[in-house]
Amino acid sequence: MLAYQPVGGRDLKQRGDVLMKCLTKMARKISIILSILVVLYLGIGLAFHFKWKSALAACLETRRAKREFVEPEAFGGILGLVFDVTNWPNYLWENSYHFGTLFSAPRTHFYKENVSSEREGDAVRYIVETFRKRFQNVSIQSPNTACTLLVGCAPIN
Repeated sequence: MLAYQPVGGRDLKQRGDVLMKCLTKMARKISIILSILVVLYLGIGLAFHFKWKSALAACLETRRAKREFVEPEAFGGILGLVFDVTNWPNYLWENSYHFGTLFSAPRTHFYKENVSSEREGDAVRYIVETFRKRFQNVSIQSPNTACTLLVGCAPIN
């Protein structure tokens, strides 16, 4: 009969126990790191929410003082908090893309809309000019009108 021979001074059961302890420590460290990242993410989101709420309140008070229309709050309370806390990276990216700053208050949005009206006018002129060019060569009663006007494709014969 063959006797059980330990491998490298330890038997296989002891090696498995050492491996499990190592994996358990690694999993614990990974879960601690992930927990810290989640708390940091939610903390930044909470700060973003409260900063946005204070900026929004100041903007609405300014509009009320000027007797302008003040829209009702659509996503308030818990739902607004959840949106702000979980989606703050999207808001930061959108603000930096559209307004050039990571955090932009509602008054900045209103101001930027008024300033950019010249560019919007140029865009509207371009669209009208494009459609005018397409209308010149198309008979309205033609079966290819929709294709030519909307897509700009060649007439179907």
